[in-house]
Amino acid sequence: MDVLCKKELGRIVRILMDKGANVNMGDTSGTTPLMYTIHLRDISIVKLFIENNADVNARAIKGSTALHNCVVKKDTYLHVNAKKSMDMLIKHGADVNIADNDGITPLYLATSYGHVCAMKKLLMNGADRNQQTRTGDTALHAA
Repeated sequence: MDVLCKKELGRIVRILMDKGANVNMGDTSGTTPLMYTIHLRDISIVKLFIENNADVNARAIKGSTALHNCVVKKDTYLHVNAKKSMDMLIKHGADVNIADNDGITPLYLATSYGHVCAMKKLLMNGADRNQQTRTGDTALHAA
């Protein structure tokens, strides 16, 4: 996404929020604007949502959160803005041990995708290395 489009997106988001748009309203799958923004890799929009009281622990219908979205794609955590998004979410209270409906945690996902930096960041911030999924697996099983 080029710089002009990103600036325009930020302006549009600000206008909508100024007019009372609910930053925590999910779509039919429960995905919030913050969760979508993580995929855009635009840290300025992530910051804008957080500054406007976006719930960093909001869950989609299947239980995933914005923090799950930071590590869900193979290449996502390698991108500098994904790292910054993860840092910002954790700094603003994202639960590093939050599990989706299957018991999958951000640490489990980071491990399964081989994101060593994300794993270290989560562990340094209190992620439980022994937390189990619904089937009894831990992050070690995902390695």
